[in-house]
Amino acid sequence: MKYYLLLLIYTASVSISIGQHSVEGKVLDEENNPLVGATVVILEPVDSSMISFCISDNKGVFFLEDVTNGKSIIQISFISYKTRYAPLSITTKDKVIHLESYSLQPSSAILQEVTVKAEHIPMGVLGDTINYNASAFQVKPGATVEDLLKRLPGVEVQRDGSIKAMGKDVQNVLVDGKEFFGDDPKIATQNLEAEAVDKVQVYDKKSEMAEFTGIDDGVEEKTINLKLKEEYKKGGFGNAEFNGGNQSRYETKLNYNRFSPRLQAALIAGANNTNKQAFSFNEYIGFMGGLANAISSTNQGMQFGEFGQGRAPQGLSNNISTGLNFNYDFSNKLKLSSHYFYLRSDKNLNKSTDSEQFTANDRFFTSDTLSSSRLRQDHRMNLKLDYKPNPMTQVLLKNSFSGNLGNDNSKSNTSYIQENHFLNSTASNLINVGSQFNYQGSISYRKKYKKKGRNWIHNGKFNYSSANQQSDVSNFLRLKDEEINLNQFQEYFYKKTSTSFSSNFTEPISKQLYLSLSYNFEKEIESPDKTFFDLKDGSNILNTDLSAQYKKNNIINRGKISLRKNLKNTKLNTGLGYQQAVINGQTLNELNSQKPSTFTNSSSFFLPSLKTEFELTSNKSIE
Repeated sequence: MKYYLLLLIYTASVSISIGQHSVEGKVLDEENNPLVGATVVILEPVDSSMISFCISDNKGVFFLEDVTNGKSIIQISFISYKTRYAPLSITTKDKVIHLESYSLQPSSAILQEVTVKAEHIPMGVLGDTINYNASAFQVKPGATVEDLLKRLPGVEVQRDGSIKAMGKDVQNVLVDGKEFFGDDPKIATQNLEAEAVDKVQVYDKKSEMAEFTGIDDGVEEKTINLKLKEEYKKGGFGNAEFNGGNQSRYETKLNYNRFSPRLQAALIAGANNTNKQAFSFNEYIGFMGGLANAISSTNQGMQFGEFGQGRAPQGLSNNISTGLNFNYDFSNKLKLSSHYFYLRSDKNLNKSTDSEQFTANDRFFTSDTLSSSRLRQDHRMNLKLDYKPNPMTQVLLKNSFSGNLGNDNSKSNTSYIQENHFLNSTASNLINVGSQFNYQGSISYRKKYKKKGRNWIHNGKFNYSSANQQSDVSNFLRLKDEEINLNQFQEYFYKKTSTSFSSNFTEPISKQLYLSLSYNFEKEIESPDKTFFDLKDGSNILNTDLSAQYKKNNIINRGKISLRKNLKNTKLNTGLGYQQAVINGQTLNELNSQKPSTFTNSSSFFLPSLKTEFELTSNKSIE
């Protein structure tokens, strides 16, 4: 019986492999030139459902895999050409089937012997944009855009929700060409319904500067644009979800979207006590006002969840999150984009561990207990105002606010025992209370002239960040014959301001050659203040070894001249800059009677630069 089953499985696998083929052909235009990027689809003749599809390469050749024996329909489409249908019948056992070359005509008639009930062109290429027809990819009812993306060829959705398209990380997901909750793609893909999407467009988005000036600066971001169906562009839609389990576990989620020709508004909200993070690591970075601030916050004991730590979260947490997105076009000249996030996380952890270690002669026992509670409240708001009084002028105003409040309480105890003999024990008690605030503001004035390529760009930025934290630390060490207590009160205050201004003028020398002159000024003032007090006999004694106060002032002036050459597949940018930098540092004398020390360093040097970019194919390049 066992051998019979093995033979049956082997026969079935051979039959399946024999019935699958690869189909190869070529697509030509009316003058027999190859058509690059034509969409070729194999359809079922009964209901026109898709069996397989591909896109022709730079020689007009297409290659379809996993095509089975039987009758089907081959559909070939290309922008500005009539879609062509032809019957396809496969009865041979050959692995690779070579078809005839198919010519597309600007005005050809569909073959009469083929009946097509519905046309499903799954994807097409228009310039540098790949367009996916969402209706050609079936997903279950209630599915999200993320579920839809998983079915698109060339698009990968990672386990953490991040997206790759054509092998590159997707930085932006737009909805009808507009930002949706900032720069985290997962906010859109995990909260919008797939049913609302008409087309998914994948392309390399130029920088804001390149889009305004028309000069390619080599800065591109892989972007997905979700084009909504017409019935979803007017009115509102959304869904609500609630899940419950034993031990009072629950997850709830709500999203609502309202769109009109001028308005794009969305609300997302959720609550759970299952340790599910409300937003991604990128959004947390945004809450903190940037990666540097997030790292600094973590170093100061203001950790937030287990972001980036590579392990499953510990403890039980209650999370509440809310997000609001509001985009409004006051007119064709004035547009507003904004979003706001609120996140509250309350986590409790009680943990005990007993372990035993062996050596050749001894046994060691370790006992650990930990009790902790952590509360976080985070706010973030972004505003962007885009004003274009005329096609030659643009004023762009951006503001970003973020802040957080939090406190930590933890108690731990560790005991070490050798056989039945006590070795030592440690105990600690930590109380942290802190807050942080960040503001980033910028204004850009952009002007281009009648001569194509000539432009003058001015940018001004101001950043402010502050943090304060108070900690009560108690440590107790017990040895065989000695007890050591270390109790401290720690204060940390931090403030940083930075101001910058830049101006860049570009003049076209020839059609593809540009000369740029630029000037940049930066000033940064930073003043950390760390004060530690040892608590002994009811008195606060300043610990000068651990305390520090200083002020740092950096000023940079930089000028640069550069040449940029843009060819079809090659971009060359070379330049020479000159920079003057002054760094002033000073320790403050509030901590002791010693005189403050100062540090000053100034430097001037030339900064040559050279950057070359070669585009090998539409999705591969060398820099």
